[in-house]
Amino acid sequence: FGRYGFTGLSIETICLVVNSRQKPQKTFIHNMKYNFRINQNQEYITDTMYPYFLIYRDGKFDEVANKLQFDVFTVFRDRQITKKNTTKQNTNGYLRVIKARNICDDGTIQKIEGYDTYINPDICKTLSVAKYIGQKHIYLTPNMTYKPRVISNQPETVPDGSVAILIPKQQIELTDVQKKYFATEEYRRFYFVARNLSTQSINIDSKSVFFYGVLK
Repeated sequence: FGRYGFTGLSIETICLVVNSRQKPQKTFIHNMKYNFRINQNQEYITDTMYPYFLIYRDGKFDEVANKLQFDVFTVFRDRQITKKNTTKQNTNGYLRVIKARNICDDGTIQKIEGYDTYINPDICKTLSVAKYIGQKHIYLTPNMTYKPRVISNQPETVPDGSVAILIPKQQIELTDVQKKYFATEEYRRFYFVARNLSTQSINIDSKSVFFYGVLK
C-alpha cells in the first residue's frame, strides 16, 4: 500500500494473503503506490540466494546482479551522536560530524552552512563509534535513502546516526570507479528493486547490506 494503507500513518504497509490449502506457482502483486499489477513466479521472487523476498525482481535486476559480488560488508550505525553532545561551532581540535546530506554522488563530502556540526573528541571517546575514527578501509553511506552513494572514511571525522558504516568482511579497497558506481542510475534502480520499491522503510540493516555489491 505504500503510505496509503491507513489514515495518519507515514510508514509503508503491506497486506499479504496466503492460501494455505495449496502451493501456488504464481504470486499476484498489486502495488497501490505505483498503480501496477504483476504476476510473479513464486520460486523466482523467493530465491534463497538472496536474504529476503524480492517481489519486484525482473530481468534488469538480474543483469546488474550478475555484475556484482554480494555479501561484502557488515554494517554499523551509532545513534549516540545528537544535538545535545554536538555544536555548530567549528572549535579547534573538534571532530567534524558527517551526516547523510554531506555525502555527495561523486564520493566527496560537502560543507553545508548551518547544517554541519562538530563534537568534542573527549566526548566521542565514550561512544561506540569511536573505534572507527581514522580507520582507512571502511566506508560511509546514507543510512536511509533510495539514492545510495558511498564515500571513504575521512580523517578527523565521525559519522552520526544518519550515516551507516560499511565494514568489509575481507580486506578490500574500493576504487573511485566502484564508489561512483553506487550513485549511478543503473545501481540505484537495482537497489530500489532490492528494497522492494520502498522509500520509507529503508534503514540499512544486516540483511539489506547484502545488496551493497562490488563490481566483479
